[in-house]
Amino acid sequence: MFKNWIFVHFFWIVLVLALIQTEQKPITNEITTSQLETVNTARQINVRTPTSERDESFSTTNTTHTASNAPISINQNQATEKKSLINFKDIIADSELHYVGVYESNAREYTQTEQRQRKTECESQANNPHSSKVASDCWHYAYRAEKKNVEDTVTVHINSHRKVSLILTSYDPVKWVIQGNTQNLKLVYISGYHASDIVPRLSSSTKTYSNFYEATTCSFCLGSDIPYFYGYENSGDLQSKIQQYFKTPLTSFQGAYSAKNVYIN
Repeated sequence: MFKNWIFVHFFWIVLVLALIQTEQKPITNEITTSQLETVNTARQINVRTPTSERDESFSTTNTTHTASNAPISINQNQATEKKSLINFKDIIADSELHYVGVYESNAREYTQTEQRQRKTECESQANNPHSSKVASDCWHYAYRAEKKNVEDTVTVHINSHRKVSLILTSYDPVKWVIQGNTQNLKLVYISGYHASDIVPRLSSSTKTYSNFYEATTCSFCLGSDIPYFYGYENSGDLQSKIQQYFKTPLTSFQGAYSAKNVYIN
């Protein structure tokens, strides 16, 4: 009887364990499936994320380019607006373009011949006991004195019979005197730091423009919308500006610190 009781209890224990194992197997499969789905889902996300990032990066890149192109476009428009509204290339077409640049006029200075004459005159007077001049003053009298009542002019002598256009620049104020064959003069352009002028008034067939740092125009000149410039040294920067503004290569370049006569041959 006791053995039967043990057998019955053992049977129920085995049965219960069997049922427990049977119930646990689906749960285990479900967790495993869930984990696989999670991994698969994670893989799908990982696969899509780089693709999405590439798409967004490409889109962002395009947007960035578009955004960066916008300021460039604006700058180009601004640069276009800053370009001269005056077509100097057409004005000076079929003519020679000559450049003259000085720092200042030396029209008030005495020539070397005049300086020697003044020195000789001074020394002869210094030797006169009745003269107030002394020999030590003669060097300054001859070489440092300037002519009085003389304007700061630079005379441009046009000897050429061909069509000519002129660019005249200076730092100090200069009165540019245009002489010679002016009938074929197509353009006179004046620029510089201080305002300068042209004399005499040229015919209506000659276009005259000017622009300065301290003023806008000269007498009888039209205002120019390109920046002022000047120079008496033939530098690459100056050449570049001339090419940019006038779209025409120079036929000649004449530059000096000071001058009072220039010749266009």
